[in-house]
Amino acid sequence: MAEIRPFRGIRYNADRVGDAGRVVAPPYDVIDDALQQALYETHPNNVVRIIRGRDEAGDSDANNRYTRAAEAFRDWQAEGVLRRDEEEGVYLYAQDFEAITPAGPVLKSRLGIVTLVRVEPFGEGYILPHEHTMPGPKADRLALMRHIGATCGQIFSLYSDPEGRVRDILKGHLEGEPLCRFEDREGVQHRLWRVADRETIQEVAAFLADKPLFIADGHHRYETAVAYRDERALAE
Repeated sequence: MAEIRPFRGIRYNADRVGDAGRVVAPPYDVIDDALQQALYETHPNNVVRIIRGRDEAGDSDANNRYTRAAEAFRDWQAEGVLRRDEEEGVYLYAQDFEAITPAGPVLKSRLGIVTLVRVEPFGEGYILPHEHTMPGPKADRLALMRHIGATCGQIFSLYSDPEGRVRDILKGHLEGEPLCRFEDREGVQHRLWRVADRETIQEVAAFLADKPLFIADGHHRYETAVAYRDERALAE
C-alpha cells in the first residue's frame, strides 16, 4: 500500500529572509552554471548552496560542496534562518502559472500534497517509475543526503482521483491564509499551507492507501532515498 505520514518540515523563517522568492531555487538538475551563479548572488541563504553548491579550487575529502552544504544547513538552523515546525502535518502546495497554448496564454493552477511516503524498491509495490536512471546523479544525491541527513528536493508523483476526492477533503484548509506566498524568477505564484488536523490527514491517507503513485519527476531522488534508507537500516 502507498503509506503516507505527516512530518515536521524545516522551512525558511520569513522574519529572517524576507521575500521567500529570493531563497528558493529550481530542482538541482536544471540549474546550470549561469543560473547557479545568479542564485548565489540573489541571497546569501539561497537553497542553491545546499542542493547544488559550487566546486572550489582546493576541494578535498574534508572540504567540498557536500561538507559546505552540511555546514550551511546546520548553521542556518542554529541562526534561525531555517526552523522546524513544532507540529506534524502535511503541506498543501499550490502553483499558479501561465501556460502558452495555441489559443494564447491561459492561467493554470495545480495543487500538491507534501507528505512523507514510505519508500519501496521499484516494481515491488505501489510506487511506479516511467524512466531509467543514471549512476552519476544518484551518487551525487546520495553524497548530499549522507552529509546533511535530510532531503531538500521533492519527488513529484501523480495519482488517480477523477472525482477530486482529495481536493474536497482539503478544500477547507485552502481557505486560510498560507504560511507563505511568493513569486519565483519565472513569474510562477507559489502558496504553502500546513494541515495538522489528524482526522483530515487520516482521511487523505486512507484514500491514497490503495492508489498507485506514478513518479513524474524525481526518479534519481527516489532511488537515492531507497538507497539511503537501506544504508541506515544496515547501520542500525
